[in-house]
Amino acid sequence: MSHGKSWIALGSFLIYPRLSCEEMMCWIHSTATHKAYQLMTGDDLLAGARSPYPGAIGVKPGYTGPAGYTMAFAAVRFGHLIVGAVLHDPSWQVRIVDMRTLLDWGFAQDGIQPAPPPTPWSNPDPSLYQ
Repeated sequence: MSHGKSWIALGSFLIYPRLSCEEMMCWIHSTATHKAYQLMTGDDLLAGARSPYPGAIGVKPGYTGPAGYTMAFAAVRFGHLIVGAVLHDPSWQVRIVDMRTLLDWGFAQDGIQPAPPPTPWSNPDPSLYQ
């Protein structure tokens, strides 16, 4: 676990002493005053996430009823930066496909091959983006 994740986990534990986390998932266990919650990060493109994209450097997920599933994202491959956003996707699964499609299209404009199909919960090979 990175130092940043360690501090977040520690801070969360102090607020929610019945919190446990593994990989990209956390659980707030039920108590006498609230039900249990399962929380999953929406940072889908980052290394170690559901659909890691080579060179992904940042994401900001969101969801509201009117906007649907949204995400701002960025990736750098071979010195080329692509920044994008998707809005009003009907599900997080569609959001992932749309983000990967936009990144592949953007990098293709600079002659960079599309990213290979993702391996969930992995770290992309640096030779795919450096």
